[in-house]
Amino acid sequence: MINKIKKVFFNKKFLTFCIIGGLAYLIHQGIYLLYTKTFNFYDDKYHLISTAIAFSIASIFTYYANAIFTYKTKASSKTMWQSIVVFIIKFVLTEVLTLGIMAIMNANFDKKDVFYKVVDIMLPLILTCITLILQFFAFNVIFKEDKKEETNQE
Repeated sequence: MINKIKKVFFNKKFLTFCIIGGLAYLIHQGIYLLYTKTFNFYDDKYHLISTAIAFSIASIFTYYANAIFTYKTKASSKTMWQSIVVFIIKFVLTEVLTLGIMAIMNANFDKKDVFYKVVDIMLPLILTCITLILQFFAFNVIFKEDKKEETNQE
């Protein structure tokens, strides 16, 4: 079991995927903060809009960077559409968890509490790490199937 975990998570492919995921996280957070701080939109109504914009841009970067650097393949319409489904699932899962956890935090803690501030700052990073692993497994399936089709066509 330990050897299987090492084989899956301690290799160049997963490291490359994590680096790209980290860069995508920085892109997402940068765009989100730019949107919310520059235009002073920081409430539940604009949270989803700013997050969706940031998430879309970061997802496009993630798809192309992973196709090229992690899976060493060309982007195709098939893998793009499959990846969009993964991104949508990831977005919905992340947003439901974020909004749910923050609703609990808002009901039970003052926004000035240190714990509230730590959760508010760390929650996107924690959820990104969790969904990154799920996305890695999904992308392995998507790009593995695509590579099989490329090989069969040659």
